[in-house]
Amino acid sequence: MEVPLENRKTAPSRPTIVVCLEEEVYSPVSYLRLIHHLQDGPANASVSVFVLPRQLPEALERIPSAALLLMARNRHESSLLAARRAAECSVPILCDIDDYVWEFPDYSKVDRHPRIYTDEILALAAAVSTPSEDLARLVRERHPGKEIRLLPNPGNVWCDAAPAFVSGVMANSDFFRMPEMKADFFRALRDAAREAGTPLLLYYFSNDPPEHFTDDPHLRVAWMGFRSYSSYRQLLDHLRPALGFVLLRQEEFSRHKSVVKFAEFGFSGILGLYSRVEPYAGFIEDGANGFLADNSYDGWKTAALRALRLAPDARQRLLDRIARDVRDQFDYPPIHAEFDAFVSAHLRPGAPPDSRPGNLPPRQPFTFREAYAYPAWVMHAERPRLERELADARQPLLRRLLRRARTVLRPT
Repeated sequence: MEVPLENRKTAPSRPTIVVCLEEEVYSPVSYLRLIHHLQDGPANASVSVFVLPRQLPEALERIPSAALLLMARNRHESSLLAARRAAECSVPILCDIDDYVWEFPDYSKVDRHPRIYTDEILALAAAVSTPSEDLARLVRERHPGKEIRLLPNPGNVWCDAAPAFVSGVMANSDFFRMPEMKADFFRALRDAAREAGTPLLLYYFSNDPPEHFTDDPHLRVAWMGFRSYSSYRQLLDHLRPALGFVLLRQEEFSRHKSVVKFAEFGFSGILGLYSRVEPYAGFIEDGANGFLADNSYDGWKTAALRALRLAPDARQRLLDRIARDVRDQFDYPPIHAEFDAFVSAHLRPGAPPDSRPGNLPPRQPFTFREAYAYPAWVMHAERPRLERELADARQPLLRRLLRRARTVLRPT
């Protein structure tokens, strides 16, 4: 993807911040953790963004004259090469680690990363930022003495301009792809809606197609696909759903995440229901600022019934508490001020001015194509696997467990 150049050709020369990403500029992780902050400052620096490994040559050419190298969720060898170039040129490096980056979950593109270079990259960094204390602790254990800054994921980052949408109830989580649980989850929501006498319309944001409840009289599932961050936020605010669901596995990749869905839901006036796993199990006060659900048919049905049967005054008390929590902990301006101070404090003193324009894109709504060069890969490469997972999820529990056991025990 070619990132549009900033309209700064007539601006005076300023130090350059080079940003090296492995996700596209408008992907959720890149946009939420870095790009949106950089669009708001620091004002005393130009920003040039490169997506690795595709733009490695351009990044290596720009790094020696930079005042700072900023990296996010970097694991690939190309990122290590960029970090080494910065170290050779005495360019400070800041790394943002927003996830458990030392392994890949089983649904991810592991074959693209035969080796993970995260620790070698972090060893060269002047400082590291993370969104959660648990993840910060993990970085401290692996890199004692490293400066670490806690920068939460803000929950109220979105674009101002937004078209009109039909509102309804929705779901959004990239980690919603749990074939062994998904069929039970949808069945639990359908049965809870039937018992409560409240038909449920679930807007389903994810890469994989929804279950077969698209025309059930009690549960309608609308597949919204995987979208750029501004598109997701526009839909979230205009749909104004009553409930938001977050389904997570009990695993390392869940435990080290932040509670960003709580923050997003809270600023959109949405009551959230969350898997009773970390980080939400330790953050949500069940019944006070959301609902927790055990990852089972009975667990999700019970949680959904509690939410659907809430009296209006009780629901408003929960929403008022949620609104206070997100304003106190996840408001964008103070988090951005911390980000700005963190970056500015590590600019290389005396870095040469650079008259070349940066390429940070302007603040504007963007499209899915800008966020991910991804739809064709999902539809062609992943579709057979997703269909197999879906068929597996619809089988009886015993048959699913036997099939999983045969896969695990198969000799290599």
